Amino acid sequence: MNGLEIREKTFNKAKERMTMAHEGTKINRTVYILQGISGSGKSTTTKALMGRQEQHADEVVVSADKFWDIRGHYDFDVQFIKNSHEWCFAEFIKALRNNANAIFVDNTNTSSWEYNRYIDAAEKMGYKVYLVPVHGELSEEEILECYKRNVHEVPLEAIQGQYNRLIKTWKPEQDIG
Repeated sequence: MNGLEIREKTFNKAKERMTMAHEGTKINRTVYILQGISGSGKSTTTKALMGRQEQHADEVVVSADKFWDIRGHYDFDVQFIKNSHEWCFAEFIKALRNNANAIFVDNTNTSSWEYNRYIDAAEKMGYKVYLVPVHGELSEEEILECYKRNVHEVPLEAIQGQYNRLIKTWKPEQDIG
């Protein structure tokens, strides 16, 4: 199965869960942790899973990228990268405490240390957690396409590093709890 086939299969399963959540077979308190290299379509996948551009009141998207959005302008500064992830996690905890029905963690999540605290916190609050990879194994050409598509000007070497970390432990859609 190539990266696009895996992405489609994973997307369809996650979409089915979201559809059920809004059509009477209510799936309550679910966290979707997206995984993928920069430019792979994590934010696009999140919007597609929700089936629309806007969120329902009981859905929350948390992303370290939002930390850098200053009045509509993306202003990244590497010296504050840790701060952006701490801010993102604080937003996640706030969503848990506010009993959001669906929470999407829209970060690269290429290593378990990046997402384990999200899983732990969600499970302690009684949430079901899914890891949702937006791609599988990629060719060098596909990695280059992600580099060209990434909107935050992440260097190609950094994207290749993300991919190398992710592919070491990657498994098609992991149902955590």
